[in-house]
Amino acid sequence: MAHKYYLGVDIGTTAIKAALFDDCGKKILHHAQEYDLLKPTAQRVEQIPSVYWETFKTCVKKVMEGSGIDKEQVEAFAMDSSAETIVFLDEHMQPLDNFYVWMDNRAEQEAVQINAHFSPEQIMYATGQCPIDPVYPATKILWFRKNKPDLFEKIRMMFMCDDYILWHMSGQCVSHGSSWCTSYLWDIVKKDWWPEMLDYLGITAHQLPKIRESGTPIGTILPEIADELGLPHDLLLVVGGQDQCSGAIGVGNVVPGI
Repeated sequence: MAHKYYLGVDIGTTAIKAALFDDCGKKILHHAQEYDLLKPTAQRVEQIPSVYWETFKTCVKKVMEGSGIDKEQVEAFAMDSSAETIVFLDEHMQPLDNFYVWMDNRAEQEAVQINAHFSPEQIMYATGQCPIDPVYPATKILWFRKNKPDLFEKIRMMFMCDDYILWHMSGQCVSHGSSWCTSYLWDIVKKDWWPEMLDYLGITAHQLPKIRESGTPIGTILPEIADELGLPHDLLLVVGGQDQCSGAIGVGNVVPGI
């Protein structure tokens, strides 16, 4: 009986890693490629959007070409990614600026402003988080609104790293709560966008991806992307998760008591 294979990719802060596994969980081949971050000032850390997509494509191609596996045996694909790294896209789904990487601290004043508007109790109840600091996406959205108002008005969609990759592969604006739960935009109790925060930032839920549970299939890969990457046209795309959560599952933290 022929094996089935599964493709996984990690979108990391400084590298992307792709790996192919068989249906017994044995790794067939992996490839990693690093990239440099942009640091225009001491507080700013960015990445060019195309760097993520081009590096992703290189890693997947290397794995598929080097594995010797018939692409038609590859059943499904999923990703994990670092969270809090955000990009703003216009109506044509073109980036309005670089990704603001999670460690970027430009929004110090905006963090103070948000914490002055929302009490610690309000923040904790909605998001499960402590008062916000500058690394989190809500502060950077407010910074973008204040410092680049013309571009802010053009925002059609906001993505994390893996959302951006998944959109390229599927044409869908889809994400998962394990990344957006630390954005300060996601209400972890109601499992929906936190309307008071959206209103305060001047954005709407229509500018944010649809949230699906990790492990949810969303359809098959776009045919032209499948051809470019050497993947089957019926490859199932599955919603992944944030890297820390995925790592915990990977080492077996899947039952109470661990």
